[in-house]
Amino acid sequence: MCCFMSITISLSAAENKQAEKSWTDKLSFGVENRVRYEYKSDFDFDNSKDDNGDLLYNRFRLNCKIDFNEKNTFFIEGLDARVTAHDLARPAQTDQFDLHQAYLNFLDLMSLPLDIKVGRQEMKYGKGRLIAAPAWANKITAFDGGVLRFKRAGFYSDLFYGQCVPYEESRFNHSSSDVSIKGVYCGYQENKDTTQCEAYFINNINFAGSNDVKRNTFGTHLLVPLVMGLVSDLEGCYQFGDEGPKDVSAYALHADISRVFADIVWKPKLTVEYNYASGDEDSRDTKINTFVPLYQTIHDPYGVMDFFRWQNMQELACSLMLAPQRKVKIISEVHCFFLADTSDYWYTSSCGKVRSPVDDSANSYAGTETSLVAKFDLLDYVKLESGYAHFFAGSYLGDTGTSDDADWVYAQVSVKF
Repeated sequence: MCCFMSITISLSAAENKQAEKSWTDKLSFGVENRVRYEYKSDFDFDNSKDDNGDLLYNRFRLNCKIDFNEKNTFFIEGLDARVTAHDLARPAQTDQFDLHQAYLNFLDLMSLPLDIKVGRQEMKYGKGRLIAAPAWANKITAFDGGVLRFKRAGFYSDLFYGQCVPYEESRFNHSSSDVSIKGVYCGYQENKDTTQCEAYFINNINFAGSNDVKRNTFGTHLLVPLVMGLVSDLEGCYQFGDEGPKDVSAYALHADISRVFADIVWKPKLTVEYNYASGDEDSRDTKINTFVPLYQTIHDPYGVMDFFRWQNMQELACSLMLAPQRKVKIISEVHCFFLADTSDYWYTSSCGKVRSPVDDSANSYAGTETSLVAKFDLLDYVKLESGYAHFFAGSYLGDTGTSDDADWVYAQVSVKF
């Protein structure tokens, strides 16, 4: 998407003084390089095949920010992504240095409580279950578009439009109006210690496939402080529209409750959560009941092995986070996964399908994932991270084919200035 804009800025006396500063005072640069090693074992749940192997990811980001004044800025960022695979298929996570972000940001436009951000940008709303810029994979979702935000006295409302920017390894990444989102996201929170209420409507179209997709998502999100330091996070949404000749009717739910025990050594945070996303009951009828999480966050929410996403799934999970030191975090998680409907597929975080064809007579219990992750801020600009996870195969795998357990281990270092 190409944008041509004419911008006139009236400067006050103080702003004129700032304008007299050299460009070097207005410029700032940032750089980040992240390297991650992964080893995967039996991710097809079949140990009779010699398909275990490792992956080496490298992502480099370079950005520049120009502060015209305190409220008007320009930001541009390039991203280079590489993957080396050994005994495994190379994932589609490679892209030669390309434009990731380039936007203008204006705060308090015309002295009104309005902000506007236009250009190529990352977007994230709520907890990122529907629109996010997840940074675990080499590729980070970006959109060509704009956001207009109104904010006053704890109330905020965003009108947004974005064309998704697909990664093209050998060409410049460019968006198309064939794949886009638009909508409104609004909320209210008096202060950070009070209840946060949010509501949204998102229209997503995708005319790039074999079937034209028009999917609308309406939902609400609540973050509620309770008694005894407990905090509850609740979200529910409904999707409707059409996909080719079929109507869409699907829904998803999230609920969790957590507490930080600040008076106990290592300040443990305990979280218990439940997730549900509907699946398709009958692929032969005129309705599609599969919930699709749009441009959702990945990796952390539904287990670190990325076997699931918020689509045809039911999950019970528990996590414990410890902070032995200010710069150290240890996170242990247990996730129990079920398919919401065995007439539909098991979808991975990247929308891959674990077993095909489906078997509606299979048991819905897919398996249990356990994991242990450690994070350490070695320096202000160096972060270390490592983890191990094991997936205990469930009855669904046994009913549909091989059912061997899977293992995964990784180590990662990030340097950011």
